[in-house]
Amino acid sequence: MTIQNLTILFTDIVGSTELSQRMSPEAADDIRRQHFSILRRAIAEMGGTEVKNLGDGVMATFGSASASLKCAVVMQQRVDLDNRNRPHPVGLRVGISGGEVIREQDDFFGDAVVEAARLVGACEGGQILAADVVRMMAGRRSRQNFRPVGEVSLKGLPDPVPTIEVLWEPLGGSYSAMTVQLPSRMAVRPRAGVLGRESELSLLSDAVKRIAAGDGREVVLVSGEAGQGKTTLVAEAARRAFDDGACVLFGHCEEDLATPYQLFSEALGHYVAHAPGDQILAHVEMHGSELSRLVPSLASRVPHLPPSKATDTDSERYLQFAAVVGLLATVSGEQPVVLVLDDLQWADEGSLLLLRHLTGAEHSMRVLILGTYRDSELSHS
Repeated sequence: MTIQNLTILFTDIVGSTELSQRMSPEAADDIRRQHFSILRRAIAEMGGTEVKNLGDGVMATFGSASASLKCAVVMQQRVDLDNRNRPHPVGLRVGISGGEVIREQDDFFGDAVVEAARLVGACEGGQILAADVVRMMAGRRSRQNFRPVGEVSLKGLPDPVPTIEVLWEPLGGSYSAMTVQLPSRMAVRPRAGVLGRESELSLLSDAVKRIAAGDGREVVLVSGEAGQGKTTLVAEAARRAFDDGACVLFGHCEEDLATPYQLFSEALGHYVAHAPGDQILAHVEMHGSELSRLVPSLASRVPHLPPSKATDTDSERYLQFAAVVGLLATVSGEQPVVLVLDDLQWADEGSLLLLRHLTGAEHSMRVLILGTYRDSELSHS
């Protein structure tokens, strides 16, 4: 038994019984699967952990109060987007509280858990209610808007709970049109733009066009001293590729902080956090849980992963590499992939072995690898 300070989030489907009665069991199950895929995607993106599926909702924990509030808003927005294409919309209620909770094995207990669960019951469809303590815990890190609700009496608790409503605005577009977003380190453009590099950008753009046309994978390396703008150049090329429909993934190394498979853990972790649930499930059906050794957050998207099939170190590495290649081959079948690998001079041995395996794999794929390195520091790698 351990005591932790966490934020607890509960969700609930509004009118799930009526939904089941209006539709065939198969159609209702499809809607539930899509609904939970949306919720799990949001939890993974915000760094939360799904504790359990409650049938009509989920329970999740967050180490960050601001992340839990943002997650709730993202859930409501995406469920709303998904509902626009459905004859029978699904209503979502979300309750959040926070504080010290007791962890026993894989479950949590305490006032914050009871508060979050009871706040869900006090919600209307499309509403988010949170204990006011969550707003205070988040402080200025939360950019959500709130409406005071007052003190709410909740079953099982001796005192009323000061409560707020977390406000949210609908998004434009549709959920089906959502793609894996641009990695944050690639998204910020320099105010002055990229000056004096048009010839280099043209070369990189031509490489993107070649792999987009189905001409196989390519590796382009950009070298130079520190501060010469290697990452800025490659980031601009990646943004242009993203604007043209490519999936962009990013991994980087830090000096003296290399961890096994660091480059690919970061790059593929971004994809796993943001990809549609059906794509993640399809990968797990093909490769099981092997990718989770590189990307632990896979367990947040797909609870109850099957055990690894590896029997020794060699088979473990073989299955991991096959899972990475399989994922990139599948993604690149739908859209070209630009894989940016920054500061290769500090890459760990595992990442370099996987990179070599990827470039030589027999699978058909449309992948452009853009790598940067400091040629003056190759002796350190």
